[in-house]
Amino acid sequence: MDWNLVARQLVRALRGKASQRAMSMRLGYSTNVFYAWESGRRAPSATELLRLAAKRGIDVTASLSGFAQAGASEIVHSTGADQVTSFLRALQGKHSVKDLAARADASRYQVMRWLGGHSEPKAADLLRMVEATTMRGLDFVAMLAEPTELPAAKDAWNELEARRRIALELPWSQAMLRAMELEAYRESSTHRPGWVAHTVGISMSEEAQCIEALERAGLIRWNGRRYDLTEATVDTSFAPEKAREDVKRHWLDVAREQVGKNSEGLYSYNLVSLSRSDLVRLRALHIEYFQTVRSIVAESAPECVALIAMQLFELGAGERRITEDAHRWSREVS
Repeated sequence: MDWNLVARQLVRALRGKASQRAMSMRLGYSTNVFYAWESGRRAPSATELLRLAAKRGIDVTASLSGFAQAGASEIVHSTGADQVTSFLRALQGKHSVKDLAARADASRYQVMRWLGGHSEPKAADLLRMVEATTMRGLDFVAMLAEPTELPAAKDAWNELEARRRIALELPWSQAMLRAMELEAYRESSTHRPGWVAHTVGISMSEEAQCIEALERAGLIRWNGRRYDLTEATVDTSFAPEKAREDVKRHWLDVAREQVGKNSEGLYSYNLVSLSRSDLVRLRALHIEYFQTVRSIVAESAPECVALIAMQLFELGAGERRITEDAHRWSREVS
């Protein structure tokens, strides 16, 4: 992905119908900086890009904190260049500076200065860092503008959306991808129909349906003997809420079925009473745990496929909100 070109086209999309000179003046510049930005003669900073987004009515703070999740408090309580630094720190997670520099096509010195708040990345560098830390660069772009309006991002976005549809409509397809990562499959001399189905516990017809969809989306490729996984990834974080809820229900149903079968595994729960401030702390730990799990998985040798189902919620929260709304309404009319 040419993130320099994407950044230039993103600036153009955010400018909308306003002229370059008019938008330059709206941002407080006496010169036509938009001509320089859109032509590639100059590059806007990350802060300038986000200021432009704010001028177009985007709640930048909510967008950044929602995207990062972990570290959201620091993002909410900072502004400008400090907010960009807080955002990048939140995204860094357990990634080393060396790793991020290689992924973001930057020097370690640059990355250290960005994370330390000693210098500010350009808009394209911000996009590269988002992609390097989360592999969701296009989702970040989509928070600011419609990716299909950016020629440099349009095809990649359409492919990403197609892959998401498969993950949402055929949840077992993602389990099949994990099975095809296993050493036992990669070391096999040929693809045996039914092997993947048996490994993850689905029917051969479901296996065939998923393979057809995965191959069509470019997530797997036939090499003449068996299927190879491509480097394409699927992230459903920014899918419609209803679709994400359906996928969560699917995997919770799978976990429930395993409990019913007395399958080997950990099926635990814990009912507690605690303060809401501590519940917030547990939510942060929950997210941190999930990120740690992903980090461990990324470095692990694939030998089996496992389902990790995690839940944390306040019981009766819906009823409590209804009661609070009723009390508030009562106070307003009295």
